[in-house]
Amino acid sequence: MIATTQQNMTTELDLGSSDGPPRNWKGIGIAMVVILAVMSLVILSVILLTPDVSKLLLRSHLTMEDLESEEFKVHDPCVAWLNENEVALRTREGHVLSFSLNSNLTSTLVDNSSLDLTTTKFQVSADKMFVLLAYNIRPVSFL
Repeated sequence: MIATTQQNMTTELDLGSSDGPPRNWKGIGIAMVVILAVMSLVILSVILLTPDVSKLLLRSHLTMEDLESEEFKVHDPCVAWLNENEVALRTREGHVLSFSLNSNLTSTLVDNSSLDLTTTKFQVSADKMFVLLAYNIRPVSFL
């Protein structure tokens, strides 16, 4: 009985078929073409949109003198209500103006021809006859 069972056994082990599933070469080829097209579009856009170095060198660099110029200074107009229809404001040049919101008209209260009003604070009286100017304001210490 032992001899008959040994004869029926094969010496090869059946591990499954060595052939894999059939490959879809057409689909793989299309996927590779799409991947290459997307990569080439990305590379082309990077090359086209990169700025020219020679144009960047022609621009001047930002210096401290540029930052200290009037172009980069912040303008605080110091707007104050005169009444419910008018406001008083200081222009960049230092003129103190009255602006009527109803009629959209501007009148000059103080001209900056003789004074440097760019660093001053101001208050206008209710009748618009007087303007109080404050300059060189310093905190008071009680030491």
